[in-house]
Amino acid sequence: MKTIAIYNHKGGIGKTVTAVNFAYNLTEKGYRVLVIDMDPQGNASSFFRKYDLNRPSVRELLTGTRRPSRCIYRTSYKNLDIVPANMWLREVSPEELVGGITTLGSACFAVNSKYDYCIIDCPPSVDFLIEVVMAAVDHVIIPMKPDRFSADGLGTVHDIIREFGHGRVTAGCLFTQFSRNKDSVKIVNEVLLTQEIQVYQNAIRRSQAVDHSLIVKRALARCASKSAAAQDYKDFTEEYLREEKAYGVA
Repeated sequence: MKTIAIYNHKGGIGKTVTAVNFAYNLTEKGYRVLVIDMDPQGNASSFFRKYDLNRPSVRELLTGTRRPSRCIYRTSYKNLDIVPANMWLREVSPEELVGGITTLGSACFAVNSKYDYCIIDCPPSVDFLIEVVMAAVDHVIIPMKPDRFSADGLGTVHDIIREFGHGRVTAGCLFTQFSRNKDSVKIVNEVLLTQEIQVYQNAIRRSQAVDHSLIVKRALARCASKSAAAQDYKDFTEEYLREEKAYGVA
């Protein structure tokens, strides 16, 4: 099982949208996928209709009060399961982690044979939970808007990944909410020239279909399949899998 974090320390840049649509598209390619929601806001959990304050969640997984398998729930999509989060995750302290920073990695290892991919939706923060995530993952996808603040902050995000991932975690930048105009293209070219980080060829275009999909809580490919964003996430998923195959990972 390959474990991938969707992370940026900035909010409002499409982390959860990327996590849920990338996960769904992987199942469309025949893969078994587990989503782990590590954000106390629980947006990915709500999207899959699994936000619940009274059932075991990632909090219980991290504190060891439930086995990993008891914190996993099926979604309405075939081959797509989730470990949900809720606001109680905010109350977890570093001292409560059953295995320290390796807690999440150990939980992933326990279910390794059941899934091909694990997608972790991260909070927009820099704290011990991000350190726990980076200790568990192989790769990080960094969604970012093509604007000045995001471009200026990308170096910081990359530093966080390198520090918490101890230099072994790879990363790639995925531009979201993209509009093909002079300013956006300038930012993309600047990142390509100045940042030592992979930039995916496919960008996710700005689309009202994203808002619609969040309202109806359905993957873009299932509620707005002809939209620009749906096609872009499909193309990005194919790009990701091609690269894995090229490097002998898949």
